[in-house]
Amino acid sequence: MMAAVTFAWAAGALVVFVASFVMGLTGFGIALVAMAFLPYVMEPATAIVLLTIYALAFSLVVVVQLRRDLTPRALVDLTLGTLAGTPPGVWLLASLPVSLLNRLIGAVLVLVVVLEARRALPERVHGRGWALLAGFLAGLVGGAVGTPGPPVIVYATTQGWSPRTMKANIMGFFVLNQG
Repeated sequence: MMAAVTFAWAAGALVVFVASFVMGLTGFGIALVAMAFLPYVMEPATAIVLLTIYALAFSLVVVVQLRRDLTPRALVDLTLGTLAGTPPGVWLLASLPVSLLNRLIGAVLVLVVVLEARRALPERVHGRGWALLAGFLAGLVGGAVGTPGPPVIVYATTQGWSPRTMKANIMGFFVLNQG
């Protein structure tokens, strides 16, 4: 029994290490990478809590380094939307069986890849409503399966931000919503 627990934690640590590397390069992806594998070595709810704590610390360090590149209005709107979307997402987490949550995690990953591969995203969207909608969807998905990033990343790619500003805002969003 002890060997199985030790293996699970070692496998979990390896997954988080790889996910951290991806996030360090891109500014996002820790939850996408980690939540694709962690539910196979621990309960999804446990994985979400542990990953949230770790990702907060990681993101905070990056946000401090990139603080001059933040876009406060977008962060406020994304956060307000997330506040509205998180309660229904948490309800889904508490209400759905683990096997269905695992499938939802996979579906989120596939959807993001397909949208990006098909270049199905608009080049630019304007208005606060888009940030509020992206935030709501981030709260819904984040509360249910622990991966709030895809809607925010889709929104960020449609804002015309520089790579540095995009990374700062995505990480800033994670700090505000995980803290």
